[in-house]
Amino acid sequence: MNVLVLGGTYFIGRVLVELLIGKHTVFTLNRGTREPSENVSLIVADRRNYSEVKNGLQGRNFDVVIDLSGYNEDDVAIVLDSLDGRFGQYIFCSSIAVCSQPPVCWPITEDHSKCSSVVESEYGYNKWLAEQCLSRYSQKNNLPISVVRPVYVYGPYDQSRRMDYFFERISEGHPIIMSGTGENLVQFGYVYDLCKAIIAIIGNEAAYGQAFNISGRELVTINQLIDLVSSVIAMKADFRFNASSQEEASALTSKHRFADIGKAEKVLGIIPETSLSDGIKTTHEWWLINRRRK
Repeated sequence: MNVLVLGGTYFIGRVLVELLIGKHTVFTLNRGTREPSENVSLIVADRRNYSEVKNGLQGRNFDVVIDLSGYNEDDVAIVLDSLDGRFGQYIFCSSIAVCSQPPVCWPITEDHSKCSSVVESEYGYNKWLAEQCLSRYSQKNNLPISVVRPVYVYGPYDQSRRMDYFFERISEGHPIIMSGTGENLVQFGYVYDLCKAIIAIIGNEAAYGQAFNISGRELVTINQLIDLVSSVIAMKADFRFNASSQEEASALTSKHRFADIGKAEKVLGIIPETSLSDGIKTTHEWWLINRRRK
């Protein structure tokens, strides 16, 4: 299959392309700020520049489009208009943030009510508008659309530095600064497990027109997460909650953030393979080689 990955250079995109190579003919569309992997065809375009995307995609046909860098309705609309139906399936990476939080009841399912305005979540609301744009296009043109909604994603190449923050602060002897009390429940999914779920959607008719929550199975409190990271890297953590400090704080929420992933397991037949402790260990090993400040 000819597979176009929108945003195939960083983190999720980098891992996804790595897994697709050798199984499909892979194209990536991005600004060309980094050299693509071997055996990948690069289409250089800023996806927010209509003329660049239009010119880059002109005359091209794809069996599957996997969109990892669409953050709002305009991002998606530019691609749909430029391709003009010359694709067989569109897989969109959204976020659990599209759901109103806190929900009426936990855990969050795919059917929970969605953000109604930027007041609830600017990021989540714009992702939801992008999903709706795709849904309208799918219904009008009878082309299959599938959506994945990760919770928190972590692993090698993560530019958000979710785990890097803990590794750096603990190894350098600095306190971890958190908001809240540390008792809120959160859910993490390893990047390779997310990418394998996306690949399971390719050409899968059972996934057409469906949205799937994707994450790991384990739930942990922030306190437990910090203890787990400390245990994995064998160093004690000093952490402070609601501390008044000018030091860098973790970007993790002080609220609950977890979802029901049962639909993905049932429909796609995929089960997260990586435990949180194993994923943190592998991510830390990668960080030691690639990111640790000398």
